[in-house]
Amino acid sequence: MTAGGPVESVRSAGSDGLDAQRRDGDRLDGLAVLEALAGVGLPGASVELPRTGWGERIEWVATEGLSGLLVRAVEAGLVDLDRDEAAQLVGAHEPMLVRSLRHEVELVRLHDVMADANAVVLKGPAFAHGVYADPADRLFTDLDVLVAPRSMQAAIEGLVALGYRRPWPDPTPRYVELVAKAMCLTHPEGLSIDLHRTLVPGPLERSIPTHEILAEAVQIKAGALSMRAPSWEHHLIEAALHGAVGHGFTRPIALRDVAQIVVTAPVDPQRMLAVAEEWGVGLLVAECIRRVERIFAMTLPHGLGGWAEGRAMSASAHERQLLAACLSPARRSAALRLSELRGGSWRRRLELARALVVPAPSYLRHLEGPGALPSLYLTRWRTLASRARNGAAPTPAAPTPGGAGA
Repeated sequence: MTAGGPVESVRSAGSDGLDAQRRDGDRLDGLAVLEALAGVGLPGASVELPRTGWGERIEWVATEGLSGLLVRAVEAGLVDLDRDEAAQLVGAHEPMLVRSLRHEVELVRLHDVMADANAVVLKGPAFAHGVYADPADRLFTDLDVLVAPRSMQAAIEGLVALGYRRPWPDPTPRYVELVAKAMCLTHPEGLSIDLHRTLVPGPLERSIPTHEILAEAVQIKAGALSMRAPSWEHHLIEAALHGAVGHGFTRPIALRDVAQIVVTAPVDPQRMLAVAEEWGVGLLVAECIRRVERIFAMTLPHGLGGWAEGRAMSASAHERQLLAACLSPARRSAALRLSELRGGSWRRRLELARALVVPAPSYLRHLEGPGALPSLYLTRWRTLASRARNGAAPTPAAPTPGGAGA
């Protein structure tokens, strides 16, 4: 990934001669514009972009990790920017590009910590350098790293030794090993690492074997750097899960990742589908593929579209409920967190129950502030009961990483 080239072409692309009268046909609404933009440069995709009116959208585009693709659209003559809009795009894109580069460079410093944990890099730089024609088309704002659950504490300690800061104290001794999906550690210099012990939270995690993902990792080159990442079959499923469970299919870059892997990476489609079924996420992958084909107006290779349509038709009631839960705004609710007490090992359920009801005093004070412990615990129980009734977002467990991210 380099910081020159396309940005310079955008600087010179702006023109004061554009007609100030924006055509109604150029104004697509909200998410549809981002979805179309996410298809720029995707082999086989057929998308239609509004040619003008980008000034009011550029910040949103950058926040969603799509500024590189807007630069690509300008270069290809697919959109027109006036001088002010071109300057606005450069101002939004360059910081994102620099942030991605800084996180790539940080992988060198993280080498020993990641090697000790047998870790793999998820999404972000692995996608940028593994499947995108130009890494600058796939920007990211943090690093997502997957380790075995038993390696979480050691990896956290290694990152802390490098200057990273934990976001919260452990609510229970084995919480990060048994319960938390991930912990987001930040560095004072503006770096961020989401350290994962599993790909998804909740009931699905029990069917996804982290040890197999780590054991079947592949190497991806990024210039002189080589990083371990999941096999492309595993990474395709992870991309689909990230789009579904993480964002309810509302992040276009996550759908682009799925399409980009299918059309570019050396994926064994039959093995990928078999693994998705083994993990119990066949319908989620099928729904993601259906949305990719619809949004980008394309037909994916390997007959995946036909498989996805058939898989959707044959889905069980349980699978449909799971898909609906993933798409629901309440997918991270306290009620859903409480429902996790019904599944998993007794150790995990005990750890979650302790974190919900009697977390460590240091964690409680982190949430509630100073005060007498009996009073803090009483407040805790009242809040938990209220949120469970109302389906509000939980605070008993660690916050789940989200946002633009990787």
